[in-house]
Amino acid sequence: MLSVNYPQGFRVVLPYLWPMALLALAAATGLSAIRLIAAPGFEFYLGPFFYLLAYRWFGLKAGLVTAVATMLPSLWWWGHPMAVLLAIGHILAIDRFSGEDRSLSTVTFFYQLLVGATASLIWLNLPEPLAPEIVLDIAVRRILCETLLAACADLVLLAVLVDTTRGRVRRVRKLGLQQSIEALVSIAVAGAAMLFLLGELNHVNERLELHHEDVVSAVHALPDRNALQSGRTYWLNMHGVDTPMPFMKVASSAMGQAGPSLGCHVFDDGRGDGTGRQSLRYWLDMCYAVPLGAGKMVLVSPRGHVIDLYRDVLHGITPLMAYLGLAQIGLLMFGASVRRSSRVLSQALLGFGRGYVTTRPTAPFREADRLVGAFIAANNEFVAFERQRVHLMRTVEELRSAIDLRLLSDIRFDAQRGELRYAKIDPTSGRRGASLAVHSGDSGHFQSLAGQSEIMVEFRRGRDQDDQWYLLIARDYDQESDSWRYGCLIRLRTAKAFQTQMRVTSVNEV
Repeated sequence: MLSVNYPQGFRVVLPYLWPMALLALAAATGLSAIRLIAAPGFEFYLGPFFYLLAYRWFGLKAGLVTAVATMLPSLWWWGHPMAVLLAIGHILAIDRFSGEDRSLSTVTFFYQLLVGATASLIWLNLPEPLAPEIVLDIAVRRILCETLLAACADLVLLAVLVDTTRGRVRRVRKLGLQQSIEALVSIAVAGAAMLFLLGELNHVNERLELHHEDVVSAVHALPDRNALQSGRTYWLNMHGVDTPMPFMKVASSAMGQAGPSLGCHVFDDGRGDGTGRQSLRYWLDMCYAVPLGAGKMVLVSPRGHVIDLYRDVLHGITPLMAYLGLAQIGLLMFGASVRRSSRVLSQALLGFGRGYVTTRPTAPFREADRLVGAFIAANNEFVAFERQRVHLMRTVEELRSAIDLRLLSDIRFDAQRGELRYAKIDPTSGRRGASLAVHSGDSGHFQSLAGQSEIMVEFRRGRDQDDQWYLLIARDYDQESDSWRYGCLIRLRTAKAFQTQMRVTSVNEV
């Protein structure tokens, strides 16, 4: 079942997500079984691409299962489970050091760098070690291939997300800044280095194929080739070849027995189909077979020359590898700065309005530092207004409690009952109706003020004599309802009119 939402993106609903995931695992295992040899010493496989995606989409267990399944074909390629163990270690390293905001390529680069350094030290200390140039070339090839595959997995993860809880595959709408930059830098630098290495290794293969013709010509040009003793090792010096090449004259039927003394297990007479020449092991174990006639052959080992060619490749790729290493270190520092900026911004947001900020934290990036400064300035301004508001509220509450201030609406005087009717506005209880009996001696004041837009009247409470005086202030008279829309009622300690009367009485007595 497929549903497409536009313009936000696509959403694929899979009712059978896990069965389809198993089919995808089978397909990934089949594709990983294809051993791609692009040049001598340059071979790669798609297993890391698939098990890194499985880890990100389905978790650690799925990643480990996919790593084992996709790397099992290496048992038939190399005859040992080292690739399977390295894939498991790769997943564990990703799980330990790669968070949601860090790309797979950066962790993969440093993991493969550590593996390559360790493997190189082990191989160089074996009883029959490989040449250091060959070991380092193999390590560089593995670092570049694995880093590039991890960067490709990062690009896929930046675009596609698998929701296992809902069984959905959908497009990622918000890209991670750090992941995007790390993936793009890794794929650019590692891709450029890999293309350079691939071109150089193919050039080595072409040079070795041409070298066979030069060796045949050099052997036929030997002045004393007929005087060579069978089974004795000689050295062939050629123009443009720095390392002399050992050679031996043997009978055609004895090549298999004589070859190991020169380190040869494969013989190339120039008439093969060339399929084996795509393997580095072929050139390291190969001897040129030059026929001399009369059932005699000359075996020439180009191993030293092959190592010299790979040394030249290593010298050419070293600056690019150093640049890739510096780029990955820079990406680590950049990621740390991004995370620190995020923490500073998060702290500023979470602490907004809690109090004055006197010490300003700094963010690594100028843009983030400006945001932090703006947040702190807004926070301090908000706190100042909040404190003023709280102070004003306290003052109003004290005033209300002191003078019994009431906020009113729909204020109307009922002359027949002698009551002041109104709706009391209370912040806690809301709007509710109420009434207050007016002293019969003060009812005339209300009747005389009827119809005025604004009134201010003092009156006594109760129907009989009462010394409790109130002040009513009302505004916005509505003729239809015969009421004022809003106002306030204040309880007076001593009426203003009573104070005026007392002052007049005192004057008269004097």
